[in-house]
Amino acid sequence: MSNIKLLLLEDSRLDAELTLRELKEMERKFETCIVTEKEEFEKKVIEWNPDLIISDFNLQTFSGDEALAFAKKERPETPFITLSGSITKNMEVTLLEERANDVLTKDNLKRLPYAINRVLNEKEEQKKLKNTLEELKKTNEQLSGLLKEKEVLVGEVHHRVKNNLALISSFLQLEQLGVTTSDSKDQIISANILRVKSIGIVHETVYQLGSFSNIDVLKVLSEIIRVNYRERGKVQPKLKIQKEEIPATFNINVAVPFSLLLSEMMFQVLNLDEYNSFKPEQEMWISASKNNNKFIVSIVEPKLAGLLSRLQKEDGFSEIIEVLAKQIDSRLELDLENGKTNIVFVDKNVKGSSSTLV
Repeated sequence: MSNIKLLLLEDSRLDAELTLRELKEMERKFETCIVTEKEEFEKKVIEWNPDLIISDFNLQTFSGDEALAFAKKERPETPFITLSGSITKNMEVTLLEERANDVLTKDNLKRLPYAINRVLNEKEEQKKLKNTLEELKKTNEQLSGLLKEKEVLVGEVHHRVKNNLALISSFLQLEQLGVTTSDSKDQIISANILRVKSIGIVHETVYQLGSFSNIDVLKVLSEIIRVNYRERGKVQPKLKIQKEEIPATFNINVAVPFSLLLSEMMFQVLNLDEYNSFKPEQEMWISASKNNNKFIVSIVEPKLAGLLSRLQKEDGFSEIIEVLAKQIDSRLELDLENGKTNIVFVDKNVKGSSSTLV
């Protein structure tokens, strides 16, 4: 514990010694500076910044109430104890009203240690309270800032949800042109459920982050795969995630069309008759990396790669897949020997998911 800086204003040498004798009986340790003149006192109050001031009331050069007024003006938080040879009750009340922390008579110096402990403890408690209030103020400011950010986020999400609903509506309009059977209708319903869930995965990530940027590509990728297998009633592959040292992230303007593109491709593959009797490999490895402004998403699963190759060369992908691929400059790279599917696409700030369809 550091020494307490005590400024003692006392022009009587004997009274100063008596005061110091009482201080020696205390457990607290003091670094004491004794002053007798007004100019010296005022200089020490400002430059030395004491932890405690004890002042005589009847001084030759100026009065104790003047000393109190100056100290409280310059150092309002520093405890001030007045000592006096004789003082009336009215004078004591006046000093306390002027913010003296205690008033003692010199014939009752035994009470001084108790008064010192009390005022210093009060100072410590006030300091703790002040720190607590400052922390609360900072916390309130941070919460207020977060609330404003969330309000902006919610407003932006609302705007984007409307755009994405317009996107789903566009998909429905494209698909209704080819509806001929009840099976076709069921497929359209299933496809749009997956589209909504795919967009929901991105928006949930955005809400958790509190940002439209730095969305983890691998997280979106893995969730889209799980949702598609689950919704189509297929056996879930055991996903193995190969993480990069620096995770690949994209913004919402790329995340939404990518998630829809991946979901559409998975949906089209899982609907093929060849997949109905197929049980996926025990493990499916996935990874995502970024090189300059290009993303490479890799899925290692032989049957998936083979069926995508068939769609690419023979049956063709749906019009929706073509539109989404064009939107993020995506291309499909297939390595059938290793059962690997690469989806390569560009990091670009497209204006809206539905802009190319509406």
